[in-house]
Amino acid sequence: MTTGWASGSEVDSCVGRRAGAVVQANCSREWFDKDGFSVTQGSGPWAGLYYVSNPSAGLDLKAGLNPMFRADGPTHPLAGGDTTLVSGCRRRWGSVVVAVNAHQANTVCTTMSDFTDAIAAIRSHEEGHMNAGVSAATADDLYEDWDAIVSNRRSDAKSAASKAANTAYERVSTAIGTHTGATLTYNFWTFTSGSWSMGGVHLQN
Repeated sequence: MTTGWASGSEVDSCVGRRAGAVVQANCSREWFDKDGFSVTQGSGPWAGLYYVSNPSAGLDLKAGLNPMFRADGPTHPLAGGDTTLVSGCRRRWGSVVVAVNAHQANTVCTTMSDFTDAIAAIRSHEEGHMNAGVSAATADDLYEDWDAIVSNRRSDAKSAASKAANTAYERVSTAIGTHTGATLTYNFWTFTSGSWSMGGVHLQN
């Protein structure tokens, strides 16, 4: 079971326009491996019975941050931008700068506390999702559930094991997807409709 923050290349294509997201690396929503088992026929006194062997279910949660909030985010031209932002960027880099990203606009050219507050809120929010997923995954022991499966038929043992794993998967999925419904609003420099301006960003808590 692992959790952590993904690099941009791991999750950019699935985070998309969202501020943040919890996924597996490389954008898989199947963050819980629910098929990590095999069914084996017993021998000796267990001959004729089938049980789960080599269980290896796992949880691999990754939190991702939208590129616009990162220092390596995409840049946009300063031309046509608000004079306050343009002046700030020129003071920092001179006339050589022709494009900046949102992180530079809000932390270097100007200092917008709402921008850094928004990043902190996103990180806290996504870490909450990860923690909820871990808690849900460990609330009931899937390995223990699998250990109790014994059947006269291979198909029955496999069906029981799949059912136990799917139940655990649904429990984790529900926990990760839970929101309070509250909305937080932050104002900072954004690039919209071809120019830089102050814009409001609404984040779901």
